[in-house]
Amino acid sequence: MSSRLLAGLRAGPAGPVLRPAVLAAWNGDATALALTEYLSDWFPPLAPIPDVEPEWLSPLREIALGSPGDRVEHGLFPSTPTKLARLALAKAGDYPAEAVMTEAEAAYKKGPHYYAHDAVACALVHPGLDAADIATKVMETLPDRGWRSRRKTYRLLRWARDIGRWDGARLDSGH
Repeated sequence: MSSRLLAGLRAGPAGPVLRPAVLAAWNGDATALALTEYLSDWFPPLAPIPDVEPEWLSPLREIALGSPGDRVEHGLFPSTPTKLARLALAKAGDYPAEAVMTEAEAAYKKGPHYYAHDAVACALVHPGLDAADIATKVMETLPDRGWRSRRKTYRLLRWARDIGRWDGARLDSGH
């Protein structure tokens, strides 16, 4: 199932014939169609993170290639579909809250040239964690990081505010 979800992603750039064919293979399964569209989004996603039914957890785990903040075998940075799969799994509570929080706290301490923004995003949407607390902790690390990392972090925090996970008060005040 995970390969069919990913085939739907690759079909988009292939032209107007292949994508409908891949989507038709789902036989109108609304969840499959929603996940295919979601995994084609940006990170952080522009569309809402879909609710994931239990039968879709395993295919998403295959695409996630590990847990929030994990480096991937083929290089440092997870692909966008990998980060989005991790985000959907986090929102579903599939990862233990404590493990997600640990990764989010360590996200910017992992060494040079790697910032685990996916771990922070997963913590911000995890139902067992307080997004405001996470945002505060992440904002405390900002002065110690380069402008690229800070810019991406601010984008994540604005995204979390925009999807209603925290009020963004400190973000708006410029702190």
